Amino acid sequence: MLEGQVNLKCPGSKSIREPVPEIFTCPNCGAEVEIWTHEHMRRCSSCGKTVIRELNTAWCIQWCPYAKECIGIEKYDELLKAGVISEKRKEEIQIPQKLKEFMRECNIPIPGDEV
Repeated sequence: MLEGQVNLKCPGSKSIREPVPEIFTCPNCGAEVEIWTHEHMRRCSSCGKTVIRELNTAWCIQWCPYAKECIGIEKYDELLKAGVISEKRKEEIQIPQKLKEFMRECNIPIPGDEV
């Protein structure tokens, strides 16, 4: 949690904190597969193959130093264990310039940003 702020929850993690269903197409059989936004994969009910929900590389929990507090340690550890996020990948993520500007305005530390 940021100093001086209580229960800060970034909008980028809302899909994990308040999941909604999304429809994906099974690459094996073409059937529709419902995967909730807090899930990484789901088994296709038609053919039994696993359908993986690809994540945007700018997904904030992959690089944000407050991700564990924001989505909860249990969910963060679950995503680490599933390979959805990686501690090593944090250094490789490129944060979009507009997001960096917003983070500076809110006094949020930017990983890898020299002050």
